Amino acid sequence: MLLRAADQDGRRMTDAELRDQLMTLLVAGHDTTATGLSWALERLTRHPEILTKAVQAAQASAAGDPEGDDYLDAVAKETLRNRPVVFDVGRILTRPVEIAGYRLPAGVLVAPGVGLVHSDDRIYPDAQRFDPDRMVGATLSPTTWLPFGGGARRCLGATFAMAEMRVVLREVLCRVELVATDAPAERQKVKHVILIPHRGARITLARHLTARPTAAVGRSGSAQ
Repeated sequence: MLLRAADQDGRRMTDAELRDQLMTLLVAGHDTTATGLSWALERLTRHPEILTKAVQAAQASAAGDPEGDDYLDAVAKETLRNRPVVFDVGRILTRPVEIAGYRLPAGVLVAPGVGLVHSDDRIYPDAQRFDPDRMVGATLSPTTWLPFGGGARRCLGATFAMAEMRVVLREVLCRVELVATDAPAERQKVKHVILIPHRGARITLARHLTARPTAAVGRSGSAQ
């Protein structure tokens, strides 16, 4: 479709434009959501009580209870706060601006620190604690919760990514039993422009469940 796409004058995309579109789809649209889900599973398995609540929410969601959806959304939001996939978002100033007493000229690259905002105890009390309950019913400000960036350049796929995380979490939690662990939290590791779990978010499955009519019973094992 991208190769065939043309504007009203018949102009097609250059190779550089095609590359940029693919980079957006593959890097911004796939790796980020997949990594967010990896972090969500890593976080859940290290917090047994929250994992139990998430499983109950997944079952409720599967039964059509909107409160189940709300809690799974809260898990996704808290994961993206506690373990943001992108630590900062670069913006090139189109006009001079003063920030914290510094006068910055047009053309300068500024990078709001997503990770710094999300870990500020003044905004999120005990910010290092993973606590989805803080996100239930919360009204989030674009200046205090910004895993998708903000302003006119905010991620176009933000709403879709959140829906993906909720659906995938529901299906995983309904189909397999995750084993909680007291292993240390995985460190954040830089991969290109995103922050991934340094061991790949290793989790252990105790067994496959039959919560779904089409779910097959399989052997226990490890998943990465």
